[in-house]
Amino acid sequence: MGVDICRVVFNHNRGGGKEVFLQKEGCCKRINFIDLSGMIKHVNIKVFGEVQGIGFRYETLAKARSLGLKGFVRNEPDGSVRIEAEGKREDLNKFIEWCKDGPRGAAIQNVNIEFQPELKNFLEFAIEF
Repeated sequence: MGVDICRVVFNHNRGGGKEVFLQKEGCCKRINFIDLSGMIKHVNIKVFGEVQGIGFRYETLAKARSLGLKGFVRNEPDGSVRIEAEGKREDLNKFIEWCKDGPRGAAIQNVNIEFQPELKNFLEFAIEF
C-alpha cells in the first residue's frame, strides 16, 4: 500500500478570511477545503447605558439563540450587561451589531468588544443571575 502525503497551504482570501488547502504531493488538485473564517470564536461584550430593567437579557437570549450562539448574558453591579458568546465569526458580527442598538427601550451609550483566543465551549446560551 502506498501512503498519500499531503501538504497544507494557507492562503488569505480577499474577504479577510483564511483558507486551508490539503494537497496531494505532486498534484495541484485541491482535495479538501476548510474556511477558517467560519471557525468558532469567543467574544466578551459589555454594554453600557440604560440596559437593566427593560428586558435586555431576555431579548439578548432570543437574539443569540436565533443566531446559534452559545454563552451567557447577565446584569453587572455597575449597571452594565455582560455577555460572553461563542459562534461563527459572521454570526458574532451580526450579534455585535444588534448589541449596539439593543432591544426596544434600551439606550446604549457604549459597547466594549473583546475577542478572546480561547473557547469556553458553552453548551447553550443562557441568562446568568
